[in-house]
Parts: sequence; C-alpha cells; structure tokens
Amino acid sequence: MTLAIRRLEARLEAKKRGKDNEECVEAIVVAPSRELAMQTVRVAQQLLPQEAWPLVQQCIGGANGRYQVDALRKNKPLIVIGTPGR
Repeated sequence: MTLAIRRLEARLEAKKRGKDNEECVEAIVVAPSRELAMQTVRVAQQLLPQEAWPLVQQCIGGANGRYQVDALRKNKPLIVIGTPGR
C-alpha cells in the first residue's frame, strides 16, 4: 500500500507542476453492479486527499460513455473502477 501512496503523491506533485506525462492505469477494479462500483469509487476517494480524487475514475454502464472516455484522457487516473459492460 505504501508504494501506491508514494506513486499517488508523485503524480500529484507532477500535476501541480504541470509535468504529469504518465498515462498508465495502475489498477482496474471490476464490480458486478453500478451501485457497488460507485460505492467503491467513493470509498477509494475517501482514503485519499481531495486533490487526488481525479486519479480514481469510474467507468460504468448507463452513463454517457463519451464523457467517461474524455475524463479518462483528461484525468489520467491510476485506479479505474467499473462494471463488466464498460
């Protein structure tokens, strides 16, 4: 867990300096339902400082796929939580 936290801190510092060029996802979590995926996103965000929340992204069915893809490109998340349909 400490390695993941150090990696998040490094990404946050790089974002603050405008030098975040990394585009890799470190973890993908697949939940069986939208509700569980959304709960998992909220819990993951609560474990992180607020400025790191964009590094946790959700990709769930029933939401606009284009907005989700745009958010993935913009935020370059470390953790993606979604449902099997996406």
